[in-house]
Amino acid sequence: MNYSLNSLYKTVGISKQAVDQYAKRQLVFDKQIDQLIQDADILKEEHPGCGVEKMYLCLQKCLMSRY
Repeated sequence: MNYSLNSLYKTVGISKQAVDQYAKRQLVFDKQIDQLIQDADILKEEHPGCGVEKMYLCLQKCLMSRY
């Protein structure tokens, strides 16, 4: 069986463009999560006694977006 991706997209009911757009959005999201983890590590290093709630409040600005 030699199926192309185009026939798979057609069978599933999505377009190649939708798949590409999803991949780009996922890449941006992954970069944001990586940055958030780095920020949390830095915060924990600078303030070792900082609890989870305080870290959340400090990092909340990173989590907010217009979406």
